Amino acid sequence: MISYNEILENMKTTYFEQSGEVLDMNGESGLRFKAIATELFNLYVAGEYLLKQSAWMTATGEYLDRIAAECSVVRKKASKAVGEITFLLDDVRESDTVIPKGVICSKKGYKYIQYKTVEQGLIRAGERATSVKAEALFCGEEYNASYGEVSVMVNPPSGIALVENRVSFIGGCDDEDDEALRLRVKEALKYPANGVNVEFLKGRIMTFDEVIGCDIIRENGKLVCALKTRDKTISADLESRVRNVLSLFTLLNFDFEVRNVDENGA
Repeated sequence: MISYNEILENMKTTYFEQSGEVLDMNGESGLRFKAIATELFNLYVAGEYLLKQSAWMTATGEYLDRIAAECSVVRKKASKAVGEITFLLDDVRESDTVIPKGVICSKKGYKYIQYKTVEQGLIRAGERATSVKAEALFCGEEYNASYGEVSVMVNPPSGIALVENRVSFIGGCDDEDDEALRLRVKEALKYPANGVNVEFLKGRIMTFDEVIGCDIIRENGKLVCALKTRDKTISADLESRVRNVLSLFTLLNFDFEVRNVDENGA
């Protein structure tokens, strides 16, 4: 990469060769030469940057997104972790206790990692606890939480003595980073988009935002589409979309199964 000083020196040399005079860099002409050299250097840097952003191997950010889109690959977006929070009374009561929607709790030792209830809960008379669906306040992998990690109430409901998550918070993910997206672009470029080869079909399935891993294998004479998802589950909607992508197998009378990697250990 050429530097500003190299550009300026080349200009001074050319001036001397053309005029036979040494340019006074402290005079008006010298200042003009410096200004021109600065602009030429800025243009060179801008050109180098655009050249870098024009290739999938070196592009970053939105430029990589544009290249990926040409390969029908879209960056996976961040998602919120979801789970349940259990609210407990210190003793049974003769009347129902309402847990309002929007109660905020956090991870023990991490006050900024917070979750909110997304529905109203009810501890019925004679009972001591109830579990309420909740989600992280923000997206990100750091909001995933194992059993018992969410145990601090930020705005505790009246009469509630204790909270804990008896169900893990899962599904929290950060935006797909450039290197992960670049790898998917690389894989998409390897195989023709003919709708037939297995790698192309896997790539199509990987475009589903909730899918973070996919493999198609043969097992005991049957094809298995093994999926790894953000929330470690396969919804009926996701399975339907996967089966639609793999409809070629149905047309060819191949039996296949859509399997959850996390549940089956595939």
